[in-house]
Amino acid sequence: MSKSIEKLAAALKRPFEPKEILTRKGSAGKDYQYIDARQVMKRLDEVVGLHNWQDKYTETESGRIICELSLSLDGNWITKSDGAGAT
Repeated sequence: MSKSIEKLAAALKRPFEPKEILTRKGSAGKDYQYIDARQVMKRLDEVVGLHNWQDKYTETESGRIICELSLSLDGNWITKSDGAGAT
């Protein structure tokens, strides 16, 4: 891994401030901690720049939502995706 990629990875992995971490009750009464999508967008803006990332959401026939997150690194777009039901 190049030094610039290592630096980028470290900046993206930096822990969020405790005040940025939210808590909600789950269906089983268990508390879940999460960060708001706006915090993720702010981090990406700061680390990779406003024009070097994008997201896309697609709903499947079964109602699942697939999110694709893409970063532009050295002129190449790299995309990862994940999906969830209604949450």
